[in-house]
Amino acid sequence: MPTVSYRILGVDRLLSDLLRDEQMFEDFTEKVVEDVAIYVETQAKKYCPVDTGKLRASIQRLPRNRFHIDVIADTEYARYVEYGTSGRREQSYMRIAGNEADAKVHKFIIKGLRRYFR
Repeated sequence: MPTVSYRILGVDRLLSDLLRDEQMFEDFTEKVVEDVAIYVETQAKKYCPVDTGKLRASIQRLPRNRFHIDVIADTEYARYVEYGTSGRREQSYMRIAGNEADAKVHKFIIKGLRRYFR
């Protein structure tokens, strides 16, 4: 099944210096991860091709822990739509959503920092 996973690496060291309070840092990181996952889910649904609507409806966030949320398309044929087959062209929706999130992840971090440093 097509999946997009995000872990924000390297930011923890920078933020731990900025955010001396461990709980504040954890809350900040959790919220940024959640914001990115919501964005990926929304964009994947936006780009998802629709026939019956089952594929789009199956796109959801699947939390692994406070700092790791997968966005999945949970149908038996999701991967064939995303990657194509020998007789059918790919119709990427998860990868496009993931690439857009990659390009904007810094904005989610800045937005999160603004929440805590008002």
